[in-house]
Amino acid sequence: MNYFQSIQLLRFIAATFVIFAHMGIGSHSYKGIDILFVISGFIIYWTSREKLGKGTKRASYFMKRRCIRIFAFYWTLFFILILAGIYPVQLNWSFLANVFLLPGHKSFLEVTWSLSVELYFYSLFAIAILYCSQKKARHIAIGCWIGTFLLLGLEYTNYPIKGTPLNFFVGQNIWLILSGVVTSILYEQSQKWTVKRRLHGCLFGILVGFCLFLSVVDYYSNLSFATVGIGSSLLLFGILTLETLKRPQLPLLFIELGNASYVAYLVHIPIIHYFSSTPDLKQTNQFLIVIGVWGLSLLLHQFVEKPLIARLNRWVV
Repeated sequence: MNYFQSIQLLRFIAATFVIFAHMGIGSHSYKGIDILFVISGFIIYWTSREKLGKGTKRASYFMKRRCIRIFAFYWTLFFILILAGIYPVQLNWSFLANVFLLPGHKSFLEVTWSLSVELYFYSLFAIAILYCSQKKARHIAIGCWIGTFLLLGLEYTNYPIKGTPLNFFVGQNIWLILSGVVTSILYEQSQKWTVKRRLHGCLFGILVGFCLFLSVVDYYSNLSFATVGIGSSLLLFGILTLETLKRPQLPLLFIELGNASYVAYLVHIPIIHYFSSTPDLKQTNQFLIVIGVWGLSLLLHQFVEKPLIARLNRWVV
């Protein structure tokens, strides 16, 4: 089973949390990006694990498709906003860093720093496709997950990595993505369990994961990443196991909202900027703005992002 309805629902919820966070709504909304990182790690491993160890052709295929997925709509939105004069830019190194999402870039879209982390992880996974069998990749992923988790503890010593360039490569964000990979490995292994054991794992994941996710921890502490990361992983495992056991059918709208989550992740920033630009617009009901973001995202996904990616995949891949 390569397609999960519940993942689409979780992507929609997580992206909505990110939108809420940038609008100052909700005390737990900042955790949305953490959930998205965990989901990303799960999806990449689950959908591409058969490619591991298959050499250059598969690695190239994987990387091309992932770059198209990231850059197709990003470049479309980025250059439309610039050409429309909404965001002025200077043609310098900073501009190139924004175009190619290089680590440390500063974008007016604000959320694109996370895309740099995603691209870095895709590069690591492409290397795994080149050289690692599934078994070896699983061992490396689990080892790196444990290692990066231990590095989070450096925050409480005299040698913290947070705030340093090293944080990009082995810090909390890559640990969150690896948490998704480990969740995918656990879910894969759970297919061999008995139905009763899987049901117990499902209940444990949902209950404990939900409690950890709702725990109140200082956002700027690495303990926050640990609780949200582990909580999100357990929730993801529990919900996917429940879907596998019960096979519920979600309304098509939630599936489409999940598909449009990347568009919403990018377009909500300029929309919020627009409604924050004058005192009169600031009075607009926040939930109406959120509904507007998702309505626009559905249209842009269906008529811009989806056909654009399909065409680029035919041309490039």
